[in-house]
Amino acid sequence: MPPLAQAVLDVSKCDPQSLVQGDVQQVGGDCVRATPALRASMRPLGARVAAAASGFTIEMLMDWAETAYPGFFAPQGQVTQFEAPYNYRFYPATNTYLGVAGEDVYVRGPLSGGAIALVGSLSDFSCEAARIGCMVPGAPTLTRVRPLGRSASVEFTAPASAGSSPIASYTATCAHGFTSIGTASSTSSPITVPNLVEGQAYACIVTAFNQQGTSAPSLAMSVTPLPMSYQQTRIKLVSDYGDYIGGGRTYEYTKADSQIFVSEGGGHLSVNVTGDTWWTGDFVLPSGTTRWVPGTYSGLARYPFNDSNGGLSWSGDGRGCNTLRGTITVTSASYNGDGALDSIALSFTQYCEGGSPALRGQVTWGANDPTAVPGPVTPVPSNLWQPAADAVPASGNFVYLQSDSGDYIGGGRNYTYTSFSTSGGGAQLSVNVNSGNEWWSGNFVAMAGTSPLQAGYYPDLGRYPFHNPMKGGLDWSGTGRGCNTLTGWFAIDDIAYDGGSLQRVSLRFEQHCEGGGPALHGRVQWSK
Repeated sequence: MPPLAQAVLDVSKCDPQSLVQGDVQQVGGDCVRATPALRASMRPLGARVAAAASGFTIEMLMDWAETAYPGFFAPQGQVTQFEAPYNYRFYPATNTYLGVAGEDVYVRGPLSGGAIALVGSLSDFSCEAARIGCMVPGAPTLTRVRPLGRSASVEFTAPASAGSSPIASYTATCAHGFTSIGTASSTSSPITVPNLVEGQAYACIVTAFNQQGTSAPSLAMSVTPLPMSYQQTRIKLVSDYGDYIGGGRTYEYTKADSQIFVSEGGGHLSVNVTGDTWWTGDFVLPSGTTRWVPGTYSGLARYPFNDSNGGLSWSGDGRGCNTLRGTITVTSASYNGDGALDSIALSFTQYCEGGSPALRGQVTWGANDPTAVPGPVTPVPSNLWQPAADAVPASGNFVYLQSDSGDYIGGGRNYTYTSFSTSGGGAQLSVNVNSGNEWWSGNFVAMAGTSPLQAGYYPDLGRYPFHNPMKGGLDWSGTGRGCNTLTGWFAIDDIAYDGGSLQRVSLRFEQHCEGGGPALHGRVQWSK
């Protein structure tokens, strides 16, 4: 084979989903789409060496490649030759070389554009080709478990290693001893585990599965499904394809992840939701009716332009109907001794502008629902980004920024500052850097109910100050650059106060602009 040269197997435009999933790597303005074997080559060196040492040979690789990919490596049975540094076979029917140099596997031919292309290491193929060195995934990391009536929402992050093949599914299990066990599977987080008993404590875990088997379980988290002595506040919206208001999506909210305000008077029920999205709902009884009772109310027009039959309107995120027709069905309602509404459960159907696509919703509300926003996750998950030890000062105050290629805010550079200021109090910390031509402003805000800021992991954040108040917010911008929208997290590894005054903080964060894959990472170390 000719001397080594870099090659691109598949160059395509970068799309955020592929970047996030690790299917591609950004090179300049393009993306290099890696094969599964090439992605697997990022496994720890120890695992690769162990697989190579277990008996998988160059001859086994080449024999398997001829059988598995006859369109590339034909005719079969070519003689293995040596030309430093390669052991290789040449396939005249396809004008393709397959070679191995050390542990690395290369191809050259039409599929690589005539250049030599690295496609992985010997150990990357050993499992598929010879069932040698096969690995199950690493253990996922549980980040939060939330009670949902007779079920639990189990949230987690993917393991650092997918093993020898891509992860096919995850399974969440919640167990109360050996007498009550719920389980459910999905391809992503969160997983809702059903059929749990209210008021009974459960320990929940998550495992990952690939073709080689099941991972070790995550560390467990406990959860107690809510008892039936009160009605949990819950909103669910299901939007048909073509429905303008919901955009064809499904939404769910509880007081654990959203602000939900319900008020009622004179037969008018108002619902306001502020979460990852915001909504306003109005439900109005027919004229002369002031108490909600089980039944169906149909022939409804848009509130507040409705007639005596009653009214309905559900709008939000900047979208609303000009005209509508709809139906409300009340399944239960109760009032306390003072005549105030104590709980209600209803469903509704709404059609905009005379169309057939519907928005369907379910609203349950209980005045005594004690559901509260969970605080930050502790301990901080071990697989979150950390700067390299030699990248940051060994002591003292500093701000360190590490920007991926393609990240708009940091421009693909790294920055270190030792002169900066901090401010804020309660649930918010602000960081400001002013260094010559470079200036930065960072804001880190805890979820509602967490004040002052506490040590722990704050996941699933939106852009401050437009964030979901029940999850918290984040924003790092400066030098003329900022995100319109963002996703990210921050983690406080250490924090201390004296009489309510911040004395020190050690914080890390990750921020993705506009739903993209490239990240801005940062670490802030400050002591008064």
